[in-house]
Amino acid sequence: MSKTIIEHEAEFHAAAPEKKRPNAQSRATAKYEKKKGIVAKTFKLPESIVKDFVKACESKNEAQSKVLTKLMENYVKDSQS
Repeated sequence: MSKTIIEHEAEFHAAAPEKKRPNAQSRATAKYEKKKGIVAKTFKLPESIVKDFVKACESKNEAQSKVLTKLMENYVKDSQS
């Protein structure tokens, strides 16, 4: 005997993991990032350049995100000239 749509939905929802509500810090971070217009980007790069970049940032005690932001700003500025 085949299952009804209701039975299928009940099984689906029973098997689905419960979503956890974000904690207060996660909500605050999301609110701040939205307000500031901060977005996440994912890049695929050769491992060697990534390792060298990390070492260079660490040796100068600079945050990778700050260095990338400055590089991107300079690139945009130069392309507009």
